[in-house]
Amino acid sequence: MREKVEEVLNKIRPGLKADGGDVELVDV
Repeated sequence: MREKVEEVLNKIRPGLKADGGDVELVDV
């Protein structure tokens, strides 16, 4: 599950960084 989430985050992170934001996966 976590691998899947990180995979998705890696895809959207460049867009978020370009938008001035970022995402960090905290333990769930």
